[in-house]
Amino acid sequence: CILGYDVATKLFENGQVCISIQDQGMGISSENLDSIFEKFYRTKYEICCK
Repeated sequence: CILGYDVATKLFENGQVCISIQDQGMGISSENLDSIFEKFYRTKYEICCK
């Protein structure tokens, strides 16, 4: 259901890299925010994922 996305990268002089990804999807509900960085975390949205 991603309608579009932007990927930006930035390389800093100290060798660090910043990667930013922004999409136009339906977003993350507030009840899922605490779990989004857990390994293999998924939600089930019947509307989007068929």
